[in-house]
Amino acid sequence: MRWLTILPFFLQVMVAPAQEVWTLERCIRTGLEHDLSVRRADLQAGSARLEQKRWTYAMLPTLNANLSGGYQFGRTIDPTSNSFIEATTTFGNGQVNASLLVFDGLRVRNSRRQAKYEALAADETVEDTRNMTALQVATDYIRILMAEELVTTAKGQREQASIQLEQTERLVNAGLRPEAERLAMASQLAQSEYQLLLRENERD
Repeated sequence: MRWLTILPFFLQVMVAPAQEVWTLERCIRTGLEHDLSVRRADLQAGSARLEQKRWTYAMLPTLNANLSGGYQFGRTIDPTSNSFIEATTTFGNGQVNASLLVFDGLRVRNSRRQAKYEALAADETVEDTRNMTALQVATDYIRILMAEELVTTAKGQREQASIQLEQTERLVNAGLRPEAERLAMASQLAQSEYQLLLRENERD
């Protein structure tokens, strides 16, 4: 799943120091830098472009040159008298080859055209993968913000329920309210604490 490649990044954001602020832009940029799907698409696009260049170069003429030489001295056989003589010999060889592809049944031309379209398709795949990753990061970013807001709201509700319970307990102890109201407020506080626990689990 794609979210498995982005999840470690968000875990780092969640455990970051409280004073560090991660904007949506920063999250998307970091997600694009570390997402494995984006990296894989970039590598495949680079490979497709190299294949396109290879077939482009296959249509160019080739030129090869080779030079060799040597120096020989000492005793050798004279071919005219068939006797040994002292001689010094130098020699050199040179070779130049050139080739040009004239016709090969349009194999190179069609392969070059195919490589061109595959490179274009790979570039589109990169763009699509980057867009999908950015959308996933933005969705998770908004989800985390909403979860944090729900936790804050739940904390406020718990604090309010705690204050109401204290006020009710004072009124009950003074004989101005029945015991049932204190039990109701205690139940409301317990419900608020339960909701807060649920929201914190959803956030984490």
